[in-house]
Amino acid sequence: MNPFSYGTIVKGQYFYDRQSAYQKKLLKSLLVSGENVFSADYTKRFRLSATSTTQKSLLGLVENGIIEKVKGNYFVADPFFKRFLTRYA
Repeated sequence: MNPFSYGTIVKGQYFYDRQSAYQKKLLKSLLVSGENVFSADYTKRFRLSATSTTQKSLLGLVENGIIEKVKGNYFVADPFFKRFLTRYA
């Protein structure tokens, strides 16, 4: 289910607050770059934990329609949510 689909109401920070702390951290890193997410350099740069944790978190975010994967790169799917993250997260 895509939370941003037509007719869905998402109020305030509720949607963002439902994500785990690690998913929030990962979303912030994806605002900067969605390339080579599983590399050691990326993990060190954004202070992420084990690759398996990152994979599980990314899978949850993709399944919820929050992020998308295109040609191995990840990005925030909705431009308005991306703007919200940039300003308030």
